[in-house]
Amino acid sequence: MRKIIIIYLFVCSISCIEPFDYKVNDYDQNLVVEAILTNEDKHHQVKLTYTSPINDQEEIFATGAKVNITSSNNETISFEEIEPGIYQTINKVRGQIGIEYKLNINTKEDRVYESSLEKLPESAPITSLYARFENVPSAELNRNEGGIQFFIDTELNNGPGYFRYEWEETYLIVVPYPSELSFNLADCTFVEREEIISRCYQNRYSEGLLIANSNSNELNNIRAFPLHFIGNESESDAPYRLRHRYSLLAKQYNINSSTYEYYRKLKAANESGGSLFDEQQGAITGNINSVTDDGEAVLGNFEVSSVTSKRNFFNPEDFNAPFERPDNLFDCPFGQEIFPPGDSLLYYITTGFYDVYKRTEGFGATLYIGTKNCVRCDHFANPDKPDYWID
Repeated sequence: MRKIIIIYLFVCSISCIEPFDYKVNDYDQNLVVEAILTNEDKHHQVKLTYTSPINDQEEIFATGAKVNITSSNNETISFEEIEPGIYQTINKVRGQIGIEYKLNINTKEDRVYESSLEKLPESAPITSLYARFENVPSAELNRNEGGIQFFIDTELNNGPGYFRYEWEETYLIVVPYPSELSFNLADCTFVEREEIISRCYQNRYSEGLLIANSNSNELNNIRAFPLHFIGNESESDAPYRLRHRYSLLAKQYNINSSTYEYYRKLKAANESGGSLFDEQQGAITGNINSVTDDGEAVLGNFEVSSVTSKRNFFNPEDFNAPFERPDNLFDCPFGQEIFPPGDSLLYYITTGFYDVYKRTEGFGATLYIGTKNCVRCDHFANPDKPDYWID
């Protein structure tokens, strides 16, 4: 009888377990501000959105707002909405070093927000941008990964420095079998191309927050800040970027200590992963407050910074051992010979994955079929040489 009672209680306990249906019934809709003013002569932008429920990833744009920046020298910089939630200066604007700026926002609901006064700091030059082979801990591989690490050095004139970084990489792509011919499907004839497309250029841009400060350095300088890493394993196409000529542009934003602290907290929150059992940090606020309701939390920050940049070019032979020149991005075996043109050629060409190239051997030329990625690069990269590119 005792066994029967125990079994009965166990079954009852299982049957009482019901799935927990978690729903978000209410949430605080807070304004989120992304705004940067620099000493660059350009159209500056402000992005305004609202927070959304945790189970809704769609952005809610704050449209119809009035946005401007006022300065300590009595200048007003006006913005216009160019697309939902994106506001841009009507004219090109260059912030002035030593001048204080304040961001002002008036939403269509007639709620008013403003930032604290932020002084545009002096710029600090990037003294060196260089690279060397390093073994770097990889969270993805759960071990060290070998690759090329790019570093920055910065000399500061006075006091500690706080910086945010961005980078832009450009790398040369050279196809192994450039095509001199185009194929006319109408009459199965070949025509010499006016331009042989054998070299293209590809750009990539930094993601995430890159910040540094010189507080731990007695000389108040930045030494060997790891700006960008190209590993041999974590990304399949990463090593190929260094097969030919490679260029890296580093942009350094000199920011104040409060903006640095805001980014530090934001970076820590983004990188923590987080779970229900972590210590909750709450909303990360910056230097923007509600004038309408001083108890309202406003997310985001108004960054006022001076910018310096430096571009360097690198060739495979510039990197130290054990770096080895990478293989082609695509597998490009020597093509299949085709002569004379026939049905098999039509089949290959009409698939859209192949192209024709020729090789001169002895007193004649032989036609071959190759995959398009190995013959032309203009369908996946830009054939136009950038103005800044140096061969």
